[in-house]
Amino acid sequence: MATMELTDRLTRQFDETHDMALLQRTSLLLDEEEVMSSEPNVYQLSPEVLQSLEIALQQVKDGKTVPGETVFREIDEWLGSD
Repeated sequence: MATMELTDRLTRQFDETHDMALLQRTSLLLDEEEVMSSEPNVYQLSPEVLQSLEIALQQVKDGKTVPGETVFREIDEWLGSD
């Protein structure tokens, strides 16, 4: 079904319905879609997550990191893998 056909069909269905809950849910869905299409890749992070990210970035700047190879070796040791 083409976009125009679907739009026309939905418009007719909306005009004919008296189901307020359906209309409200549809409105919320369309509002969410509008936000997602106007601001792609925008995430709301909690203050705790933001703080953790700031700490991690500072650790990287300060050179307080562990090479991946070391981490994987330690995991293997913890798990008893060889």
